[in-house]
Amino acid sequence: MTMLHITDQFNHVDQFFSLLDATIAEIRFASPVRMRTVKEFAATMELHPNYLNTLLKKYTGENVSSHIRRRLLDVSKNLLLETDWYVQDISYCVGFSDQPNFNMFFKKNVGHTPSEFRRLAVAIDNSESVSAIL
Repeated sequence: MTMLHITDQFNHVDQFFSLLDATIAEIRFASPVRMRTVKEFAATMELHPNYLNTLLKKYTGENVSSHIRRRLLDVSKNLLLETDWYVQDISYCVGFSDQPNFNMFFKKNVGHTPSEFRRLAVAIDNSESVSAIL
């Protein structure tokens, strides 16, 4: 493998992360995430999805879906903790067409539904405040 070929591969990996960062940064209340799948990212980058997956797996140890999933979960958790948005609105913003699918995605990856996660975080935050006072 030539140095030029390796440089091209690194550039593709870097381009994916830049695109993922830009996609996540664009999430707003009225503007849902526009790309959620390997196919969508690969098409934007003009690469075959399998090639993009192979590169990410080779250089990061994880496939594209894992990186996307982790970023969507991070954003979802942040929105649950930092806003008073309804779970349905958050699910829409992170690219889910309905809340039940978002709930399943979140619970499968976090171990709690979004509502449970928010409630637990509030309870922990309140108990820490109480213990700080005592």
